[in-house]
Amino acid sequence: MGKKRLQHIANTLCQIFCGWETFFDYHELVKLGSGTLRINVLTADGYFNNLPIRQLYIAKGLNAWLKEECKTNNIEITFLISVQLSVEMDFSVIGWEEREYSLGEKFFIEDKPYQTDKMHRCYFKCEGIVQTSEKIYKSKHSRIREWPFGWP
Repeated sequence: MGKKRLQHIANTLCQIFCGWETFFDYHELVKLGSGTLRINVLTADGYFNNLPIRQLYIAKGLNAWLKEECKTNNIEITFLISVQLSVEMDFSVIGWEEREYSLGEKFFIEDKPYQTDKMHRCYFKCEGIVQTSEKIYKSKHSRIREWPFGWP
């Protein structure tokens, strides 16, 4: 097994979280608010500010991806002591016209355009960590996401 693959896992955890799949959890993330989300990717368990939370869709997705990645690359999952994703979330409310990062992104509900006066903005600052008995692999990535109130 190549050590580069373990670094790839740490990198990809952050990329997946900052990607589109997290939108399935937007309502839950808004409820949690600003703070630190931690996901044990080996078990899909989640914690917010060190307190257990209900299992998030993204946590299940990361867990499934990890299992498939290990299978595809002949990595014994028991070789991994810990696989964690830590996300500092900083929420704010902005006006529709204040959007900076969506580049004209459009939102829909039931195939109809959806727009509200206020939007959620969240700065995700992620750190992926993969630990084996030999080494710890780390990666960092950040992204800003914006979406209208009540969406999706």
